[in-house]
Amino acid sequence: MRKLNENFELHPEADELAVAAAKFIASLFLPYFKTRAEHSKTKSNESIMKYHEYYKLASQYKTEGRKLFTINSYKIDTTWGTSNFKISSKQGEFPDIILRLTNGYTYSNDGYVNVEENPLNLYILVDMYAFIHSFKKSTNELIDTVKHELRHVVQLISKTGLPKDKVLNRKTDLSGYGANLKRSEHHLRDIEFKTNLHTYAFHIKNYLNKNYPRNQWSAAFKNLISGSYQSTNINYKSDKLNGILNNIDNMKRKDPVRWRQFIKELYNIIFL
Repeated sequence: MRKLNENFELHPEADELAVAAAKFIASLFLPYFKTRAEHSKTKSNESIMKYHEYYKLASQYKTEGRKLFTINSYKIDTTWGTSNFKISSKQGEFPDIILRLTNGYTYSNDGYVNVEENPLNLYILVDMYAFIHSFKKSTNELIDTVKHELRHVVQLISKTGLPKDKVLNRKTDLSGYGANLKRSEHHLRDIEFKTNLHTYAFHIKNYLNKNYPRNQWSAAFKNLISGSYQSTNINYKSDKLNGILNNIDNMKRKDPVRWRQFIKELYNIIFL
């Protein structure tokens, strides 16, 4: 697997495989959309159009994904319970994905990498309710998660992608463990600094794009970071933005030097 570039972007080949893998996972909902599309005569025109579009997209993702990946039933313990499937690259160019399907999770998806494994796998959860009712949005969020976890794999293999020396945590290791084996908060771990930049930018850009014209993005971004957004009437509680902003505020209080560097790099990803 090729390394990340200096902006911590995945190289094109790895990026394309991450997108294809996420879409292949999303295609698992094809049977549901097929049934809904075939039995939609009594539904509203909006519902008919939505599920026909989802069926078309899921069909496309399955066709494209089957050229690159295989999928098999797979039962092992994960953070979220017993897994359902293992997705493997046909060419061996991508880590295996251990997939857990669930219903009623807080977000549309989640993921992690077990740093003690060799070789490293991607552990991915997808929430069935979220994908069935908001397929395109959930797929885009899953793409970001797969890229996030793939960046971790590259970090661990090539020992790259750490924050600048001035903000490195000298009291913990890469994964946040200190001498007393107590682990630092997830968003304050060195291994999460660069990966979180891209994930936070993804969700913040979605929020800005949804609620503001482009010429108001800079001011809106400053409001988000300052906490002023909490006083608006815009409801974004169904997504990760509230948690992201809480993490940023927590970083500002606990490590102002780290926070300033993080906001500088976050701004550059969003606006430059």
